[in-house]
Amino acid sequence: MVEKIGIERARDAARDADLVFMLIDSSEPITDEDRMILSGLDPASTVIFFNKSDLPPAFGEREAEEFAGGYRHVSTSFADMGSIAAVEKVIKDFCAAAGSEGSGAGSGGLRTEAVKQGRVVTDARHLSMLMNASRSIEEALRSLEAGEPFELVEIDLRGAYESLGFITGDSVQDDILSEIFSRFCLGK
Repeated sequence: MVEKIGIERARDAARDADLVFMLIDSSEPITDEDRMILSGLDPASTVIFFNKSDLPPAFGEREAEEFAGGYRHVSTSFADMGSIAAVEKVIKDFCAAAGSEGSGAGSGGLRTEAVKQGRVVTDARHLSMLMNASRSIEEALRSLEAGEPFELVEIDLRGAYESLGFITGDSVQDDILSEIFSRFCLGK
């Protein structure tokens, strides 16, 4: 039961992912399970790594090509630094595709505008906290523009700082915020 839940979660994560790596041990035969897993992956966001190329292969290049079909694929040995460079190139090429092909699932690039600007957030929790901080800052700016009291602006700025603190490990210290906002004569 637990294994089934884990498999479902992995499938959900793969469906939602911008980039999926499928690792195939090339020293073992390709299995029906490998084929089934591959059939559930989006070719635009999946890269197959035929790993352990330093060992005697269990299948030839023709079978690897047939298995990969329209999916990007690379032969690797993670015991070899050259293969690490090949993996880095695949990731860089994929991110570059985001800037040239546009964004969106199935486009072959990451969904976020940030990639085009050279910024990638790889942790969903961090992304959520960054989005929360951005919303809080936008709200603080709207409050300032509307002439709202600084106490209301402080609430939004505190929210942004707390969201960022969840990422950096910093926590909001009342004395720091008090020092920042003491210049605004809050509460008077």
